[in-house]
Amino acid sequence: MILPFEEILSNQARIEEQNLTILQILKNRPKKHFTIQEVSQRLKQTDQTTIGQIKKGLIEATKVGRKYLIPEDELERICKEVKSLKYQRVG
Repeated sequence: MILPFEEILSNQARIEEQNLTILQILKNRPKKHFTIQEVSQRLKQTDQTTIGQIKKGLIEATKVGRKYLIPEDELERICKEVKSLKYQRVG
């Protein structure tokens, strides 16, 4: 006969193993990059504004040929800070 606590502990160990597997899969997934047009639509601003913010260093981007690519984690960061980017004074 299995004690209830033993069953709970075995289930907990199984769940922790599954969580570790999921975390490893998420870390190894390919990074998604967005174009200036996609970022501009998400931030509800013009492409030129987004390019200006990249050139000022407010948004990190990689230039590939003539295009800029913005990583997914950077897009998440700027979406959280969108108001401060929008109303930041240039000085």
